[in-house]
Amino acid sequence: MRHRYLPSQRITAALEVNRLAAVASFYSYNGVHLALDHEWRLPHGQYLLSHLGYAFRGYSGRNPLDGGGNDRRDHQFRARVLYGVPILALHAGLPRFFDRTALTASVEATVNRSNVRNYDTTNWKFAVGITKRFDF
Repeated sequence: MRHRYLPSQRITAALEVNRLAAVASFYSYNGVHLALDHEWRLPHGQYLLSHLGYAFRGYSGRNPLDGGGNDRRDHQFRARVLYGVPILALHAGLPRFFDRTALTASVEATVNRSNVRNYDTTNWKFAVGITKRFDF
């Protein structure tokens, strides 16, 4: 489902239902994934992309290496923001080679909560990039 409520902004929502069948029951799961994305075109070619996501996975069996306990249940939360700006918007006097070149910066957090302690994680990603578009 996509919705554009302003010419410069768009929201996209997604719902996925997953089933993974594996030979070992502790690798098989049923799950659901929800995602919400927001795209925002800012003045002078700048843009801001954001993502929120949630996923649930209910595994079919216990992993014998994890010890006793219940079947594994995972809840994953993800948030990401990416900002991009054309280099010529920062400094208009640069050579024409820098046309269609952008700087990007992003930050992402992924939190996985599980009833099996080995799978409880929190990860952060930070990235800076440069892109150049070529036409042939």
